[in-house]
This record gives sequence, C-alpha cells and structure tokens, in this order.
Amino acid sequence: MIIDNKVYNLTSYLSMHPAGPDSMTSYCGADGTQAFATKDRSRAKSHSSYANNLLDLYYIGDVGSNVDSQKIQNIQNQSSQPAEAYHESDDD
Repeated sequence: MIIDNKVYNLTSYLSMHPAGPDSMTSYCGADGTQAFATKDRSRAKSHSSYANNLLDLYYIGDVGSNVDSQKIQNIQNQSSQPAEAYHESDDD
C-alpha cells in the first residue's frame, strides 16, 4: 500500500487491523493515503500516533526507488504485534 508516497507491505498486519482486513484490502497495491488520513471516511479523522508509528515496521521504500528484497523478507517474517496492542476508538 502507498501512503504519502511511501510503500508499505502490510500483508502480515491485515488480520490484526481493528476494523478487519476488508477495510484495507481495496487499497493494497494502490494509494491509500486519503483512506489512511480519514480512516476511510469522508471527513478528516486521522489515525492515532500509534498507528502512524506502526507504519515504520512495514515500510519498504519510497515510490520510484529501488527496494531491498531482504527488507521485504524481513517484514514478512517479523513477529507481528498482538491485535490487543492496537487500541483505537472512534475518538482517537
């Protein structure tokens, strides 16, 4: 998924997303910047700072840059954070 011209491999995170994988899959392989910025709603409702920091774990590279295949492999093999660690209410 692309968010702000950065590419993320969120495959291992899909099943842990609080809103479920369906909320993300339509943006896989596409630009999800607006959806991430608004939590896929029409009004601005940004994700928490935790969610923004979580992206760092899945960062592959910038759009248009070469990607290290080892980095992709490391992301796919990393142990995922438990879903309980990601608490985000509609008020966040």
